[in-house]
Amino acid sequence: MPYGISWFRYISFLTLSFISTACGSQVVHLIYRPLDDLDDLIEEAFQNRLSELQNQNFSVIRLLTWDKEINQ
Repeated sequence: MPYGISWFRYISFLTLSFISTACGSQVVHLIYRPLDDLDDLIEEAFQNRLSELQNQNFSVIRLLTWDKEINQ
């Protein structure tokens, strides 16, 4: 018996805590609807990352061409 309580009490507490967690999760998804705009958020993050990488690549290319100009 865990920590001096009966198995029945332990299992019932575990079951009720699981049911409570599942109900809370369902309420969040019904009221706040966090996944409705997930596709838009992913597309926006992808575009931001793509522009960051393009800017970074442009900086590296510019640095390499500048280095070649100095060495000539």
